[in-house]
Amino acid sequence: MLEQEIGTILSANPVQLSHPGRSIVASGLYAQPANSKLNVVPELNTIGRLKISSNSLNFGSSSQFQIPPQSFNGQMFLHGEVACDRYVQATSTWLLDMIERIEYQISGNSSINNVSLDGESHRDLIMASVEGEEKRLKMFRGTDVVDANAAAVTASATIPLYLPWSAPDREGAFPFDTSTLSSNIIVTIRWRPGYRVFFGTSGQSPTLPTAFSALHLKSFQTDLLNGAFAVSRAMSMDPSLTYSMPTYLCQSYKVDQSITTGSNTTISLTSLPQGQLVAVLCSAVPTSYKGVSAGNVAAFWYSPVFSYSELLHNGQQLYLGESLDEIRCINALCKKGGSYDYESRASPYAYATPTDRTSFVMAMPLVYNLETALEEKHHQAVPSYGGSVLQHTVQIPATGPNGETYPTGEVYTFTYTFIFNSIVENSNRVTSMVI
Repeated sequence: MLEQEIGTILSANPVQLSHPGRSIVASGLYAQPANSKLNVVPELNTIGRLKISSNSLNFGSSSQFQIPPQSFNGQMFLHGEVACDRYVQATSTWLLDMIERIEYQISGNSSINNVSLDGESHRDLIMASVEGEEKRLKMFRGTDVVDANAAAVTASATIPLYLPWSAPDREGAFPFDTSTLSSNIIVTIRWRPGYRVFFGTSGQSPTLPTAFSALHLKSFQTDLLNGAFAVSRAMSMDPSLTYSMPTYLCQSYKVDQSITTGSNTTISLTSLPQGQLVAVLCSAVPTSYKGVSAGNVAAFWYSPVFSYSELLHNGQQLYLGESLDEIRCINALCKKGGSYDYESRASPYAYATPTDRTSFVMAMPLVYNLETALEEKHHQAVPSYGGSVLQHTVQIPATGPNGETYPTGEVYTFTYTFIFNSIVENSNRVTSMVI
């Protein structure tokens, strides 16, 4: 009777009859498979149970974190503390900016040995994959600036890490069932020298910090309380089974380019690897923003905005933004709740002019919906440009949105982040990356 009545309703309404979606009945009134879910397997979820202290605290060195094969590991976050003498300053994103390179190694196959990202790429991925401007603001204004103008302070910050199983949002990456592995995952972070991020109050020459006073990594973890549902158990019984985890492979590409503000510059992006290219992120920083070892220059590490951007493949336009407003609009259209630019802050003692600065991450999407790709694990089929050369024409304006003057006639370091669809695949405890 219900099917007959539904047929009568549909035949009398052309919109409903032609609708491409799934036909459902009173979904706002009754719970049914179309509008409700139940996860029947009991789980133990913990935060911070896995705490790994760094084996090195010195700036300019590397910290290694060994993650044992036991639980589902999801979001990972890093906490650091630095003792700062009087007159030492740093921006609100100082801990993110301290990362020079991050790499990971998963046991079993050389394709996931020492996969690495430059620190700028890691920062840009974090900023691009946070759900909305409000969350990003709370995440990094919670850190706030380092301001030791009045007296010595201990700076403290906590940041998320971007890894195949870790993203700023829970929906952004599947957790990794490490019980399928035969040995530890190794995450290694190379730190910049302190003067690249910390600087002195204008007119002062303080001793800049050279090491963390505390540094550790923590994780969101999940254990299945009924072992019958564990994929590792099934794989031990049937070695032919494969455990696959959709994720993204991200690679960095850096170019040093002399820039005249207000003029276009073309950069060739060469040696692209094979793989479905989801998006290209781009940010830049001039040489003079990178700090000096003397510590008495108010270095302010932030990324200027772009006022023109065109990405070409064999003469075909893949992306075109012809003004700052247009680029910002494109970014906002690709992301609910804000855009990809964010505010970095320094203390009021470092500059006479207003100290909020807009750091800019330009996302050039090559999928229909970049937001669902980065925040909801939604793979979309797109072409590979492996072996090709992409041409990127870009312009940095003379003046930023807060009235700051960008250096001209200076070398800028452009960091490009290529994001590819990929699968982490484990079979018989051998892990590989499929792109």
